Amino acid sequence: MAYGSDLSQVHALLSGLLAKNQLLLKDPPPFVVAKAFSESSVDFELFFWVHTVRETYTAKSALIMEVTAAFNEAGIRIPFPQRDVHFFNEDTEGRTA
Repeated sequence: MAYGSDLSQVHALLSGLLAKNQLLLKDPPPFVVAKAFSESSVDFELFFWVHTVRETYTAKSALIMEVTAAFNEAGIRIPFPQRDVHFFNEDTEGRTA
């Protein structure tokens, strides 16, 4: 999550999505943790279990789409790394501007 996001709101929203997803096992229960402070975000990790390895891909895909929709609806921004690139041109006397 972008710095400045309400982390309690993010945690609750993610936990709710895990709780209502029918593809996930309820025992052991799925859970969410705030994992790390990254360069441009606070990272969360979702833990869940499914019946078969094959279902992992379907469940993960569904969760990604559900999380994206829920964050958009709640006005929660997913950050992305940004870089500033500065270009310098040499003038006629060889100095940089």
